[in-house]
Amino acid sequence: MAIGLSGLPIEFWGLSLNILGGIVISAPDLPIVKQHMTPKDLRVIISRLENNEVVKKEADGFYKLVDAIDDVVDRIPSRKTCIAVQLGDTPYGNPMVKGQFKSDSVDFPRTDLIEWRVLRQELARRRDKFRYIGLSLFLLGFLFQALSYLC
Repeated sequence: MAIGLSGLPIEFWGLSLNILGGIVISAPDLPIVKQHMTPKDLRVIISRLENNEVVKKEADGFYKLVDAIDDVVDRIPSRKTCIAVQLGDTPYGNPMVKGQFKSDSVDFPRTDLIEWRVLRQELARRRDKFRYIGLSLFLLGFLFQALSYLC
């Protein structure tokens, strides 16, 4: 029996890390935790887009949304400034997020930036990065338990 921190067996610490890792991995699936995994200003913008509102650059979190779009697809030219986005309709049922640029001659978003489902997947992927911490804790717990048998 190998002794770890505080005089407790290393198996105890390994099992504790396994439990903690399991909790961290499953936490984003809990509805209360899930709603707080996305920043509030971004949640507000997503809600506004789903209500077919035009979101202008003055809105809190606008640039977080634009950065998420630009990370997935490179449709926002570096020399142009996006000033508004809106969820547009398409004939095939896959809504597109449309953007308006400072140099556009129209007063509404018309340039297709990204499909709505792709943007939602990217935001979910960013939220789920938190699970990697849980996986690391989980694997570290198994390592501690395996080490106890070797020592």
